[in-house]
Parts: sequence; C-alpha cells; structure tokens
Amino acid sequence: MNIKLRGIILMGIMVAVLIVSLAKIEVVMAQTGDEDIIFTEIMYDLDGSDGDREWVEIYNNCGSDINIDSNWRFFDGSNHTITVSQGDDVLNSCEAAVIVDDVSAFMTDHPDYNGTILDSVISLNNTGEDIKLSLDNGDTWLVEMSYSSDMGAGGDGYTLEYNDTWLVNSVLGGNPGEYQNNDEVQYCDCSTGEPIINEEEIEEEIVEDDDIVTPPIDDDDIII
Repeated sequence: MNIKLRGIILMGIMVAVLIVSLAKIEVVMAQTGDEDIIFTEIMYDLDGSDGDREWVEIYNNCGSDINIDSNWRFFDGSNHTITVSQGDDVLNSCEAAVIVDDVSAFMTDHPDYNGTILDSVISLNNTGEDIKLSLDNGDTWLVEMSYSSDMGAGGDGYTLEYNDTWLVNSVLGGNPGEYQNNDEVQYCDCSTGEPIINEEEIEEEIVEDDDIVTPPIDDDDIII
C-alpha cells in the first residue's frame, strides 16, 4: 500500500471518528420561561451528605390550574412517579411546589415550609445532568433543562434559582415554594401574565396628603 493511499485511509478514519464523537455530544436543553410549568430552583449538591435531601421547585407559569395525577413523571436519568404528600392535587396558576426525594428529610431542613410537596425519587448528579417533567407518563416532556456544577451552588448549601437565566441563590438553603425574581417574590396576574407589584411597596411610595406640609408665608413675601 503506497503512502498516498495510506494517508487517504487515515484521513477517512479520522473523519469517521469525528462524526461519531459529534453525534454523541448532547444538546444542552434550556427552558424558555414560556412553558406552562417551569423549573425555578434546584438543590442538587448540599453541604455535607446529599442523601434524601435533594429537591427541585416547579412553578405554574400563569396558565390555568393543572391537576396533579398519576401520569406525572420526574426525570433525572430515569422516570420516577410523583405523588402529592402535602397540599391538594391541583397546582394552581401562579403556584410553586417542590418535588422532593424524601419528605421527612426535606421538612427537617425546611421546618417552616407549608406549601405543596410532591414526593418522588431524586438523585441529582453533582457535576450536572438533564432534568425533565412530564404530565403524560413520560411520553412527552412539558419542560426540560440541563444544569452543571459550572453554574455554581455545588456543595455549599445554596441552590440554583431561575431568573430568566440560572443564578446562584443568595439565600442559604434556598427558597423552596417561592418563585423569586430580582430578589422579590414574583406573583403574577394570571389573566395577563404580568407581575403584581407588592402593595406594601406601593404604599411606601405614595405620599399622603396629610404628610405634605405647606410652609407659612410671611406678609413681606406677598407681592401685590
């Protein structure tokens, strides 16, 4: 076999290997924020043992109320059933809920939590992976995203939180059950999808008539 032919064969092998390698590269999935339900918080790598303590938060993104039934599945590499452990079987419009690996462990970490808890199996990879939510036994996926440890919150007790993009939550232990945006709890008008401004903040900005003081006018200041 001459050198030129060997070179052609070697080049062909290299191209084939490259094609196969590219085919194995997984496309990083990202939710758009327009889905009916979105992932809003991920506790994937705690400070200390992760056993039974991992959880994710979901949010009904200003659509209609959605029934939670036996067809719901959570995916973290495998499909897992979801059952309601606390709360009712409806994820109301603009409501957040948490999917947990172990209800008792979650409540130990978050004793003041009183929102909806969905019990499932969660085993999140500390380096990152794809997570998905299905409402039809895993036949289709309503929402899916990929996280990685490069995004932060690895092993330090913080969570990843969605705010148009994924950021490290500033609150140690996270804010399970609260969808937060720009450091404020994000409530919305489900008829318009627009945020509702906190009423307390509005009251602080309003200047009451009784608080307006008119300075006295001296006779010398009156010009006729």
